[in-house]
Amino acid sequence: KAGERARRAHRERLAELAASWETLRDLQQAGVEGLMIRPVRGALVGRFGAYQDPVLRLPMVRNGVELQARPDEDVRAPAAGRVVMVAELPGFEQVVVIDHGAGQLSMLGRLWKVSVAEGDPIEAGDVLASVAPKAVDDGLGTTAYLELRHGEKPVDPAPRLRPATRR
Repeated sequence: KAGERARRAHRERLAELAASWETLRDLQQAGVEGLMIRPVRGALVGRFGAYQDPVLRLPMVRNGVELQARPDEDVRAPAAGRVVMVAELPGFEQVVVIDHGAGQLSMLGRLWKVSVAEGDPIEAGDVLASVAPKAVDDGLGTTAYLELRHGEKPVDPAPRLRPATRR
């Protein structure tokens, strides 16, 4: 039974990766190319896609990535665009959603002290907020969350992020 679950999770992860590469090709054809600014300086500690939740011990799916961060670290816009939503979202504290054009959206979460508002134009690297303390210890430590979507389809942001400057 455990072996079958592992094989199913592996097949799902391969399908997600194939879909991500297909979406990245679509983005490149739409003119949305290049590496995005890393919202915080830390390493990727929570990968996109299927994973086993260490607290709940259940299979889960992460539609974005978790980036190691320091408490109160500035969170920066990964690319230019317009803020289309600032809200509280259970499990993510406050979130900021940015429309980058060409059907590309990013959502940054685990935030507080948000310094932007809906409708604000932003440039890549603009400070959006600070990293919030986590309400639940999930074993990853303090993190910022980044989700990238092309239309309604989640895309793995990891291949598009500049390298970490802090481990």
